[in-house]
Amino acid sequence: MNQKQNLELKIGFLELWGIRFVLNYLKKNNSSLKFHDPENIDLENIYLPIRKYIFSVVSYSFLIGFLTTLAILAIDLFLPQSPALFSKQFYAKWIITLCSLILFTGLEFYLLYLVGFIYLAKITSYMEILVIDDPLLVTNNKNILARLILEIPDHRLNILNIDPFRFVNKHGLLLQTLLYKLKVFLSNFIAKLVIRKILARSSLRLYADFIIAPITAIWDGVVAYIIFQEVKQRLFARKLSEEFLTNIIQIQDSIDDELKDLSLRAIANTIVLNQKFHPNLEYLLLKTHELFKDSIRQDIVLDDWEYFISSLSVQSDQSIKLLSLIFNFCCALDGKISRLERRVINESQILSNPENQLQMEEIRSYIQQGNYLAARKYISLNVLSFKNLDPLWS
Repeated sequence: MNQKQNLELKIGFLELWGIRFVLNYLKKNNSSLKFHDPENIDLENIYLPIRKYIFSVVSYSFLIGFLTTLAILAIDLFLPQSPALFSKQFYAKWIITLCSLILFTGLEFYLLYLVGFIYLAKITSYMEILVIDDPLLVTNNKNILARLILEIPDHRLNILNIDPFRFVNKHGLLLQTLLYKLKVFLSNFIAKLVIRKILARSSLRLYADFIIAPITAIWDGVVAYIIFQEVKQRLFARKLSEEFLTNIIQIQDSIDDELKDLSLRAIANTIVLNQKFHPNLEYLLLKTHELFKDSIRQDIVLDDWEYFISSLSVQSDQSIKLLSLIFNFCCALDGKISRLERRVINESQILSNPENQLQMEEIRSYIQQGNYLAARKYISLNVLSFKNLDPLWS
């Protein structure tokens, strides 16, 4: 695909480093990482064993933040405390202070990323997520994994002429992208300077050096926790996406061309409502497109919302049920429903009915809880009912 070739040229060195590290770590430690017996995994709470990994990541992140900040403070103790303004000692102190900040903040992020990649590999192995390239996809699993740890936003893609940024202010998006790239390093770097200055001018100035290290450590721990909550949900959602596709394949011969076309449009429009090419939505879009590409209308863009809604309204009850399921599944895939999604859904009489709302919330709750068994049964039951088949999982 041309999109993929162009995208590979835009992968930064940090992402490449992350990809290589995770792949090498999995290769070297593959046997030791296979600690679990698939038969003994609690499919009703697949997140349970991951908790200890997240606890370890948070603990190590706390320790890294604390020790690197402590090193900066220790260097500062050996410098003149109140040198004359613009004196040699003044310049020397600030040069050494800034150099130590840059050095140890850089070391802090390096170690945080390293710990993140190691435990990401462990979780990937536990979830049995394949990191081999899929020629059909633009964003492969290895890219998703590396970008999550590095806090790099999803790629801005243009696939099948779908515009996920149709409802996004383009100037606001540019500013948001710049701020996102700056916040990761600068928020930590500036925080060390600002907190010290604030504390130095307050009644707590005597304790400033003792407070900033725990604050930085807590910050790193909280960020690590948030990142790995996203990691586990995104990997879980990928497994559900694969399960969903397996069920769609089972009924493809029972779906007419119009319904195949609308099924793809249901996915395409959730991408627009999601306002980004979420990797799991990209997976469903391209895999479904490969299945149904000969049935797609070429004269109407895939993300035409008005066409999708008007076509949905004239379908049979059974077809509406299937299309609503596809739409609801895609909306719930990232574990939350955005305000734009809720607003647009509420404007549709079919999609906003209580049954569909309940279905979306139920799928979302399965993803948040990590209940793979219930989610798998629910998907199989609802998809295969279109063909009056027995569920794949009972």
